[in-house]
Amino acid sequence: MVLATGASRIHVKALAEELRSDLRKRRVRSFIMEGLEEGVWVVVDLDSFIVHLFEPDTREFYALERLWADAPQRPYPEKEERAPARR
Repeated sequence: MVLATGASRIHVKALAEELRSDLRKRRVRSFIMEGLEEGVWVVVDLDSFIVHLFEPDTREFYALERLWADAPQRPYPEKEERAPARR
């Protein structure tokens, strides 16, 4: 299971659309995506795992991490360091 938070509904929608685009490029045909229109909580079911994309308030309210508190967790840094742009 993957839990991720976008900065806003628009950001959540953009993350979900990018994920859908990448899945299609990789020819992954077996996935279900729910919640894209609202952008509050998007769920992507990939059979072997599920991706949850939340807006901040929704993630805090549902707190799925509490339901899976005993499961191993692998947190990722909030901001990715980017290489300087080439000129």
